[in-house]
Amino acid sequence: MNTSNQLRDRLRLLYASQPQGSRFGGGEREHAIRKAVFIHHLYGDVRGEPSDHTQLVEDTLREALETLPAEDSDQYIGWLVCVARTFGFSQSAAPLMIQLLLRLGHHTHEELVDQLENLRLPLAIPAFVFAAKHRKHLVNSEYGDDGDAMARKAVWALGKLRREDNNSAAAEAALRELAEGKDRKVAKYATSMLKRGEC
Repeated sequence: MNTSNQLRDRLRLLYASQPQGSRFGGGEREHAIRKAVFIHHLYGDVRGEPSDHTQLVEDTLREALETLPAEDSDQYIGWLVCVARTFGFSQSAAPLMIQLLLRLGHHTHEELVDQLENLRLPLAIPAFVFAAKHRKHLVNSEYGDDGDAMARKAVWALGKLRREDNNSAAAEAALRELAEGKDRKVAKYATSMLKRGEC
């Protein structure tokens, strides 16, 4: 696709071109405009179905993770996770999302937990446990975030998987591991999920 330098330069220009404060939000029309701008800026005049564009964004996120130097990657990876959310993650992106969830530095771990919860895949169970256990290290503490919301979402995702026949044993084992852990908040959520099916 692009070399590391080309990708970095294109991402830097595109990131800087987004209005301050609206990089991750906005209405449907704003999302549609940003989608078109994003695709055109990185790939030129690309035709195809929306699913083709989703794949392009996932490929860009994967390339950024693999090739960008550390000083650039976390800033752009966090942003690209939000861009990919706008396009919609595909199920095939689950291993990439898990890899990102296990990576420190960026601050979109809660978003990744959300997206993985929607996919309901058993391969994400260890990642949910990791997110709950390391909640304080995966969020932006400068804004007073202690990862509590992310931990609850991770436990909730495990609870959903526990209710499915094929995944119940692994998800229950994960919840019991968290319930017996040292983090009292997480242990409380996991215990509640095991007893009542909610946290």
